[in-house]
Amino acid sequence: MLAVYLALGIAGVAMVPLLGQWLLTFLFRAEYAVHTDLLWW
Repeated sequence: MLAVYLALGIAGVAMVPLLGQWLLTFLFRAEYAVHTDLLWW
């Protein structure tokens, strides 16, 4: 059972950078879209 928790812990740590990168990309795109909308108007 300990091995399962260990594997989940490692997977969770590995997911953090990917999730963070995705979140930053998502927020940057939203911000970029807002700025382009302002430029169009």
